[in-house]
Amino acid sequence: MRKEDFMKQMFGDNNRTDKDRGALNLKEMEIAMIRKALAKHNHSISPTAKALGITRSALYRRLEKYNIPYES
Repeated sequence: MRKEDFMKQMFGDNNRTDKDRGALNLKEMEIAMIRKALAKHNHSISPTAKALGITRSALYRRLEKYNIPYES
């Protein structure tokens, strides 16, 4: 098997972009995870941070960085 064939079989058509494949980038995945955890924990910061495995201050930094609304 040629390298090109192997790569195409493993990773699909290289002419398609990640957006065409419906893939999320790391930033989009992080935003989605934070939003989902906030919703699950009724927008409570401490349980959300604990569920995400980060400190409260790290969660606050990410909320500010990504402009995710929260109640203080």
